[in-house]
Amino acid sequence: MRRIILLLLWSVGLWSCAGTGRYLGSTTHGYAFHASVFPSDLYVPSDLLSPQEFPTSAMLLVHVHDVHRAPATGAPVMVQFAGSECQGVIRLSAQQAVTAQGRTSFSLRTADTSGACRLAVRVGDVTQELWVSVSPPASRGDE
Repeated sequence: MRRIILLLLWSVGLWSCAGTGRYLGSTTHGYAFHASVFPSDLYVPSDLLSPQEFPTSAMLLVHVHDVHRAPATGAPVMVQFAGSECQGVIRLSAQQAVTAQGRTSFSLRTADTSGACRLAVRVGDVTQELWVSVSPPASRGDE
């Protein structure tokens, strides 16, 4: 299990370095930020499916910079469901966090049903929306 977590963290770090995410802002406090979810396609848990191939959790990462493009420490970040379609689809580890060295993260876990969930990530007065989809587990005939 530890090996899987390390592989996931490594891949997220590599993915965030390779991507040229668009930073949103400037907020009223001068922050600019970018949020991303990895993976954005999740599956309802099943005893028959491998979590490595059919992930049931994801990481929401938020990077925040100040007016000098330096990592912002202590910037408040809020996450909430942006619609009723998220009920029973996704669970958040928290709805609010502050950045450390310009970063913060939230854990997302599948709940009980499949569907698409729109998340609103807010820093100051600026909001970025992200989508996470949850699919039912594949049947034996789909593999």
